[in-house]
Amino acid sequence: MKRVLITAALALAASGAAEASTLYGASYTGGPQSNLYSVDQSTGALTLIGATGRNLGDLTSIDNSLVGVDLSSNTLHTLDTATGAASGGLAITGTQGVITSIAWDPVSRALYGNTTSGFGGADTLYRIDTGTGAATLIGALGFTNVYALGFGQDGALFGVQDGGDLLSISIATGAAASIGSPGFGLIFDIATRPEDNVMFGATSSTYSLLTLNKTTGAGTVVGGYGASANIAGLAFIGEGGVVPEPSTWALMIGGFASAGAMLRRRRAFAA
Repeated sequence: MKRVLITAALALAASGAAEASTLYGASYTGGPQSNLYSVDQSTGALTLIGATGRNLGDLTSIDNSLVGVDLSSNTLHTLDTATGAASGGLAITGTQGVITSIAWDPVSRALYGNTTSGFGGADTLYRIDTGTGAATLIGALGFTNVYALGFGQDGALFGVQDGGDLLSISIATGAAASIGSPGFGLIFDIATRPEDNVMFGATSSTYSLLTLNKTTGAGTVVGGYGASANIAGLAFIGEGGVVPEPSTWALMIGGFASAGAMLRRRRAFAA
């Protein structure tokens, strides 16, 4: 009996550990009214956290903190997971068109993003310097309008073409290859859970949270979140967090530094 109880306790602990990270989603409205939500990984249900004040097109997690990209200004912002408010700001430079999707590689510790023809750019992959915002062109994806971009916990990069297949993407060349159809269109972002590398996606064709098979591309519905939210960004944040590296936080500190410099100039003029 004791062995049975211990086994059951371990199974329960493992089940809880698989969802230790919190999944966040950001809505896209085409204007500065994106909202931040927490997403139930078992049902797909959304809980509103608050307005971001930004026109977000995607989310990613960098050093266990939430980062979004603004489609109106082509800037990166950190997001408060308690209120949803965006802060800081780092301008992305050197791209043809705005970056529409971003993904942080947990293995090489680098930020990647892509532009899309649907937002006036070429369908290309970039590596983005989190210290300066400078984007380095890697290469053409070979697929149009890849709005979903995300890394596996093993450093493999994936994307989903709008209305098309799950893709594997080379971070060396940018070239994408088809894995298979999820069976759902309008998948606007993907994210893998840190604990078990399970891939989740959000589809606005049925307004549902999905899991995606990284080998076949097949999608399975977790649950619906309703047509009131057009989820365009997904990212996991783990419990506890880690101490961020200085270069990673330049995108936030840059925003604070600019505000501080402006305040100092105002004080100087006043004096």
